[in-house]
Amino acid sequence: VNPSEALTYSISGSNLGQGPANNCYIVDTLPSSVTFVPGTLEVVYAPGVTSGFKTDAYGDDNAFVATNNNKTYVKFFIGNGATPVSGGTVPTDSALVAKYCPASKDNPL
Repeated sequence: VNPSEALTYSISGSNLGQGPANNCYIVDTLPSSVTFVPGTLEVVYAPGVTSGFKTDAYGDDNAFVATNNNKTYVKFFIGNGATPVSGGTVPTDSALVAKYCPASKDNPL
């Protein structure tokens, strides 16, 4: 990957367990070599969550970006009954995909 190249991080998963998974969320910490590109949080599909782009702020919708101890991370609350501050229930045999875009700190987009 070149410094000027655009990146898209896709996070996918599924519940292959014997029953539903409760209080579900996705967290991804960005590597220190990249910075978050505002406005790129997107739920492609997940149970209980409307697909589409989300705001970056905590409490506005099902996703946000934040920094803790100098580490930037993104968090998506997913599942049936998910809210802007907590995860919901992901039924058995359900899949999910969320994505966001980072940029190189050397050459941010």
